[in-house]
Formats: sequence, structure tokens, C-alpha cells
Amino acid sequence: MSLIREVKERADIVKVAELYGMKLNRAYKCVCPFHKEKTASLSISPQKQIWKCFGCGKGGDVISLVSELLNINALEAAKSINYTLGLGLDPNQKSSYFQINKYKNRQKTEEMFKKCKALIPGSYEASLNLIVSSHVGPNTTGIAVEWEP
Repeated sequence: MSLIREVKERADIVKVAELYGMKLNRAYKCVCPFHKEKTASLSISPQKQIWKCFGCGKGGDVISLVSELLNINALEAAKSINYTLGLGLDPNQKSSYFQINKYKNRQKTEEMFKKCKALIPGSYEASLNLIVSSHVGPNTTGIAVEWEP
């Protein structure tokens, strides 16, 4: 899988936008840096991991955002995001499916653990068992969970 695809899979567009100097409000909107204006017309969708300016019409994904901001090509944008976020991707090494999804799976597991802790106060073991049982499937050979009481 290419570096560009891996960065798209791992990078959060909201974090990237903020790290590259965009000041987002609560609705993930800001003044567009690509044309002159006074009102927030650039909108970011964290769920879809895309951005769109309704003033100038530009839009795209995390790679195109950094590419437009820094006026560089997509590969250089992916390298810049990789370095800025500390993703640790090597552009010369191909990654396995497990490595590509490791970051997002960890985030999902942490979110599930927090939800379970809120639903079952004081019962860390029950929360952990619920998470593990929801991640174990017929093709699972093992699961590693970081857990602190």
C-alpha cells in the first residue's frame, strides 16, 4: 500500500488542520485560507475525513488539504503529515493490512473501553471482557489489550 493511502487511513483531518494553523470553531468551520473572506466558509467533516470550502469550491481529503496549504504535491504532503503527526511510516517499506489498521483499531478500542467504564462504574474486568468479546471473531488468533486499572 502506498504512503499516501496509509497516511489517509491513519491521519485525523481535524488534528492535521489544527497543526497546520487552521483555527476551527466547534462546528469544524474556519475562514478559508485559499481566498479572501471574513466569514467561515471552509467546513471539515471529521466523520467523512474530508473538507470543503463553500466560497471558492475547493475540497478534498487530508492529503489535498496539506497539499493546497503548502503548495506541494500529494506525496510531499503525505510525507509532511507523516512527519508532523509522528505516524512512523517508512515511504520505502510496504505495510501489512494489520499495520495499516492498527492505529484506528486502537482508537476504537480505547473509545469502547471508556464507554464501558461509564456504563459499568467500578467494574474494569467486566468492561475489558466486553471489549475483548466484541473484537474476537472466528478468524482471530489472539488479541493484545493494554489495560490499566
